[in-house]
Amino acid sequence: MGRRGIALVLSFIVIAVLTVLGLAVISRSVSERSIAVRYAESTQAFWLAEAGVSRALDELRDNFDGLPAGNNLWNTALGGGGYYVDLGAISGSSRTATVHGFIPFNAPFRAERIIQVDIAKTLPFWYALFGDEEVKITGSAIIDSYNSSQGQYIGNPIQKNGDLGTNSASSGHVRLTGSVIVYGDVIVGPGGNPNSVISTSGSIIIDGQKMAAASVTALPEVNVPAGVTNSGDLKLTAGQSLTLPAGSYWYSSIDLSGGATLSTSGNVTIYVDGKMKFSGSSVSGANNEPPNLTIIALGDEEVKFSGSNTLRGALYAPDSEIKITTSLSSYGAIIGKEVELFGSGLFHYDEALNQAGQGSGTVGITSWKEAFSPY
Repeated sequence: MGRRGIALVLSFIVIAVLTVLGLAVISRSVSERSIAVRYAESTQAFWLAEAGVSRALDELRDNFDGLPAGNNLWNTALGGGGYYVDLGAISGSSRTATVHGFIPFNAPFRAERIIQVDIAKTLPFWYALFGDEEVKITGSAIIDSYNSSQGQYIGNPIQKNGDLGTNSASSGHVRLTGSVIVYGDVIVGPGGNPNSVISTSGSIIIDGQKMAAASVTALPEVNVPAGVTNSGDLKLTAGQSLTLPAGSYWYSSIDLSGGATLSTSGNVTIYVDGKMKFSGSSVSGANNEPPNLTIIALGDEEVKFSGSNTLRGALYAPDSEIKITTSLSSYGAIIGKEVELFGSGLFHYDEALNQAGQGSGTVGITSWKEAFSPY
């Protein structure tokens, strides 16, 4: 083969190599653009799903109990794509919403992201003591605060978020008589005059402010979650003790006396149909942390503390009269229709109740997870 033949063959080889390299570069560029487009659309689908979460939250805030369960709700076009919501039935005080965000609006979808949230009525544990209609303290009481997530209560230095409150704006519906120190605010119902709603007699110190709330503190109705069965009456006496593992429990009544001890080994919610009586007892959440125990009165039966009692938890009895006689040391929060103390009480509000998501007193998201992601 002559020189010209060799040069021609080499030229063809060079052209072939350059062609392959060129095609590889073009292919990579196309592939990278495709990946970039898919990523952009997937990200857009994610934020569309988040928009659907916000929509579901708004709808449930307006009508938590009345909205029927269903699929493909609020199918909305937005930003070149859309979202829809599959809404579950009420379970206790919670509902599950599964939200689909997608691109484009009409199937088949090029990108889809799915977010699942639990939306629940959260309880307004932001007071040491709260009586919807009235609060009466006769005797001696100290009301202050601490934060169990930072350790057990030691009282030094004194934390001053131990608020006392009511929804009432009627004269004399907060009565403080005897020796009472409130290291926090005393808050009355909207439109109320604190100077007339709050009646004091004796040695009364209110370290914070007297004020009227901007709005009524909502006390939502709570239902027993589906699948929780009634265990009848819970009665402990003469030094008996019971430790409940994490979960939800439903009792017809509670009667603890004679040094009885009720505790938990995890996060526990107790639902009670009828009366609750605590006569010389100790009740506490796991690790003595109040967010690990919530006791909920489902009806309007009386809740009574007599003798010397300790409560490390949150008590929610919005339709019940709560009577405290002799002595109670409370670490957490107490909410009732009426709260009355005749004796001595130490009420240490646990600020960790708000951090645990139990303090907003509204409808909010209690859990969030992405149920489907391409990554």
